[in-house]
Amino acid sequence: MDRPARRPGPPVDAARLQPDIQGDIQGDDEGLVGAWLDDPDLAAELAAELADELEQLERLRRLQADEELLLALQLEQFTGRLWERFSRELSRYGLGVLRAWIRHGTIYGKAKALTGYGLGRIEGWPDDQTIDDIATDTVVAALIYFRDKVLKTHRWQSSGGASLGTFFIGQCLYQFANIYRSALRAEKERIQEATTPMDELPEDRFDVIKGIEETIVANDTVAEAMGLLTTDRARRALFLQEHGFTQREIADKLGLRDAKSVENLLGHQLRQLRNRKRTS
Repeated sequence: MDRPARRPGPPVDAARLQPDIQGDIQGDDEGLVGAWLDDPDLAAELAAELADELEQLERLRRLQADEELLLALQLEQFTGRLWERFSRELSRYGLGVLRAWIRHGTIYGKAKALTGYGLGRIEGWPDDQTIDDIATDTVVAALIYFRDKVLKTHRWQSSGGASLGTFFIGQCLYQFANIYRSALRAEKERIQEATTPMDELPEDRFDVIKGIEETIVANDTVAEAMGLLTTDRARRALFLQEHGFTQREIADKLGLRDAKSVENLLGHQLRQLRNRKRTS
């Protein structure tokens, strides 16, 4: 037996139901948000996750920008204004990082971690001027190596996760180890010479320390000797030395780095004069 058809009721208005559902959902959301805000650990965790996501996005953006920059440098064969600007920025960045690391002493551990070799230390050394010299020499060497052995040979890849700047600092650490060893060796030699008794010094070194006028021509006066020097700075250095100034004091007056620089200046002039005498 067929069931009789139901009489249609009034039409259902979804708009009448929606506010009730929205109210339930909104209440649940407000409850969750309230729970999060009331839980400092959960709030800190959410903030950390958000910060990580933003940092990851920024890192990817930088790597993409580095890829585009490298392509532009390749198209210009690492010459021209773009390379000059890029190398200038790298140099500024490298110098700032290296100077800070050397002054704070953190660079030695970083260099050892990267190269596997420890670096010797001298108490109170290097001074500020030597720090600048070492940092500058390191950046110059690293920049050449970075261009020729890394960028031109496609050793840097963004997939490695390191930016161009980070990769360059790594190269600076490698170059720093070699340059620092050379500077350290020179400083140890300087200290040894400064503490060696006069009668144990080599004859050619003793000549420079005793006075350059005695080695130019045996019977010439200091004034005549000064006339044979080739630079005003060397003449001033000899003049000051003959008037009782120490090599450290002479260095300060002439704007030289240290007493060793004065000794090298006079020694260089001495060798030139000796060669001139042999050929005359």
